Amino acid sequence: MRETMRSVRIGCAAVIGALVTLMVLYPGFMSIDSAVALSEGRTWSFSDLHPPVLALIWRYVDVVVPGPFGMLAVQIAVFYSCWLIVSAVAAAAWLGLRARSEVGTTSSTASQEDERLVSTARLAPATRADTISQCEYR
Repeated sequence: MRETMRSVRIGCAAVIGALVTLMVLYPGFMSIDSAVALSEGRTWSFSDLHPPVLALIWRYVDVVVPGPFGMLAVQIAVFYSCWLIVSAVAAAAWLGLRARSEVGTTSSTASQEDERLVSTARLAPATRADTISQCEYR
């Protein structure tokens, strides 16, 4: 239950952060390089100044939302999606470490049982002669 609430809070923080970022940076900024990449995407003619993938992204984003705001929205979506993924992985790792430390401190009988199983599972060390006799030569 706590993990679900934590995930909801992280998701809400990402959505709020994305909306605030969009409001603050609206309508976006276009440098000369961005304008050239946008024109390459619109005309579908490429030069060697920009990668064609950028023009391809601009082409399809410009169809949906013309101008710099579309690319701004895409960049913010990618940024906050990555932020969500990193936050989720970090939270899961932190919860896993926390759960392991809690298990180790609260359950001494479980750790004693684990030690007993490990000690009975240990095998006698094999000698070199045993290892060589088990090999097949072809």
